[in-house]
Amino acid sequence: ITSRGILHVGAAFRQLLSYLLLALYAGVIFLSGWSVFRLIFLYAFSSRENDSNFATSLCAAVLTALLFNMTGTPVRRFTRKILPPEIDLERIVTEVSHLVQSMTTLENLLERFSTYLSRAVGSPKITVLIREEGQNRWKIYPAEDAENHHRMPEILLHPLLGGESDMALEDLQRRAPSPDRAAKLAAMGELETDLVLSVRYQGDLTGLLIFAPRASGRIYGGMGRTTLRLVAEQLGVALANSRLYTEARRSEAYNQFLVEHLSCGVVATDTQGLLTVVNPEARRLLHLDESAPPDEIELMPEIAGLITPTLQGDMVARDEELIIRPGARDQAHVRVSCLPFASESEELLGAVLVINDHTALERLQRQVRQADRLASIGTLASGMAHEIKNPLTALKTFTQLLPKRYNDAEFRHDFSGLAGSEIARIERIVNQLLAFARPAPLMIEQVSVHEMIDAAVRLVGPEASRQNVNLRKVLTAKDDCAAADKDRLQQVMLNLLLNALQASSPGGWVEMATELEPGHAEQEPFLRLDVRDNGSGIPPDMVAHIFDPFFTTKSEGTGLGLSVSYNIILEHKGRMEVQSKVGHGTCFSVYLPVCTV
Repeated sequence: ITSRGILHVGAAFRQLLSYLLLALYAGVIFLSGWSVFRLIFLYAFSSRENDSNFATSLCAAVLTALLFNMTGTPVRRFTRKILPPEIDLERIVTEVSHLVQSMTTLENLLERFSTYLSRAVGSPKITVLIREEGQNRWKIYPAEDAENHHRMPEILLHPLLGGESDMALEDLQRRAPSPDRAAKLAAMGELETDLVLSVRYQGDLTGLLIFAPRASGRIYGGMGRTTLRLVAEQLGVALANSRLYTEARRSEAYNQFLVEHLSCGVVATDTQGLLTVVNPEARRLLHLDESAPPDEIELMPEIAGLITPTLQGDMVARDEELIIRPGARDQAHVRVSCLPFASESEELLGAVLVINDHTALERLQRQVRQADRLASIGTLASGMAHEIKNPLTALKTFTQLLPKRYNDAEFRHDFSGLAGSEIARIERIVNQLLAFARPAPLMIEQVSVHEMIDAAVRLVGPEASRQNVNLRKVLTAKDDCAAADKDRLQQVMLNLLLNALQASSPGGWVEMATELEPGHAEQEPFLRLDVRDNGSGIPPDMVAHIFDPFFTTKSEGTGLGLSVSYNIILEHKGRMEVQSKVGHGTCFSVYLPVCTV
C-alpha cells in the first residue's frame, strides 16, 4: 500500500510525521523558555513561586508562538524530504502555468511540455497526441518523423470521447474480469502506458497525454491524477493559443515572403506616415539603402507627397506616372498607386504604396512606335505615289501634246480645265496627308454632342434622301456635354455618316445613337456615340486595317478619312472602335470623355 501509493497513505504518513515533529519542536521551545523565564522571575525579580508560575507560562507560550511561526515552514520542508509527495502539485501547476503562457509554436510548446512533465512525474516518456480535424488520426509530439501519425484504439477512445477525463491501468486492474476490461488492458499494453489523459478545449477532445509507467514503479494515484487533470486543462487552452500563434507566424512568414519576392515595389506606412515596410524591389527602383531600417528611409518628394493626402482621405492615387531620376542613364518609368488600408472595424492603419516598373515596357513602346512610324512612312510613300500618279500622268500627257496642238482652242480649253482639277486633287491629297501627320492644335470647349448630331444629320439629309436611305437618331444619353474641338468633332461625325451612307443600299438605314458609359474604379465616364448601318459590312480580314492611311475599299477616295478621324478622337483622349459583320452592317463607336467642369 505504501509503495504503490494506494489510499493516499503516503500523504497521511507525511502529515502525521509533520505534526509529530512540529509538536516535539513546540514542546522543546516551550519547556526551554519556561525554564529560562522561571529562573528570571524567581531570582532576578525575587518573585514568589506561586506568583511567577502564570507569568512564566505566558512568556514561554508567547516565545513558542513566535519561534514556531518562524520555523514551521522549514520543518514541513524537512518532512517532505523524508516522505516526498507523489507529485508536487504546487510546483507543477506553477511551472506549467509559466510554460503554457509563453507564446511559441505548437511543436516547441509540446516538446518543452512533455520534457518537463516527464521529469516532474518521474515517467521516462510522455507522448502528446494531437487529434486531426474530424478523424481518428493523431499526430505524435515529440516525433522524430514529422509525418508520424498514430491511430488510437477505439476501445480506449470511445469512453474519452464520451466525456471521461482519463483511463488508468490501476483502475482497470481492480475491476472485475470482463471482455471489455480485457480489451482495454490489451490496448493499454499495446500503447505501453499506465495512464491516458484527455486534453479538452471548450468541451471538445483535442488531444491525449499518454504516460509511460513511472520509473519508481508507483502508480498514478488519485491525488496525482487530479494534479495532471489540472495540467491537461491548461494544456488545452495552450494548444488553442499555440495554434493561433502558429497560424499567425505562418501568415506573417507567407506575407513576408510575398512582399520580399514581389516584382513590384511595396512601401507601407503607419498612420503618422512613418515607413514600416520597404521591400527590396522598392529599394532598387528608388535607389534606397538596402540595409537601412524602414523608419530611417526618406522617400523622394514626388512619391512621399502621395502619402499624406491618402492618410487624410483627400486623395487616392492610382497609376500615377512618374519618372525616377529623369535625364540619367538609369532613369526609370514607374506607375505609383497609393491606397489606405484599414482594420475590420474600418480603423485606419496606414497607407500602402505600390510601385510598378514600366521602364522596359516604355522602351518597348518607343521601339514599337518607331517601327510603326517607319512602316507608316513606307505606307504613306506608297499611297501618295499611287494617288498622285494618276493626275500627274494626265498632266504629263497633256503637257507633251500641248506644243503640237497649241493652236487647237478646244484642246487648250480641255487642258486648262483638266490641269486645274488634277492640281486641286493633288492639293487635297497633300492637305489630308498633312492633317493626318501634323494635326493642328485642338480648340477645346464644352459642346453639346446632340446638337452636333442634329447639325450633321441636316447636312447629309439631302444625300440620304437621294440614295433612299433612312436617317434616324436614338439619343438616350442624359448628359451630352463633352470637351471637344467642335469643328474637328463635326468632321469626324460627317466622315462616319458619309461612309455609312456609301455602304448602305437603297431602302436601308443609318442610325446615330448616344449612351453614357459610367466610370469604373480606374476609368472616368465616357459618352459613347454609335454610327450604325445595315449595309454590306466589312470582311473580317479588312477590319484590322480600316484605320490605316490610304487603305480603302472604295473605287474613289484616298483612304485617309478614317485615319484622320481616328487621330482626332485619340487627341480628344477618347477612342474609336468598330464592329462589323458581312451582310449585317457596321457600327463605329466613338468614346468621348464627358465634361468635368
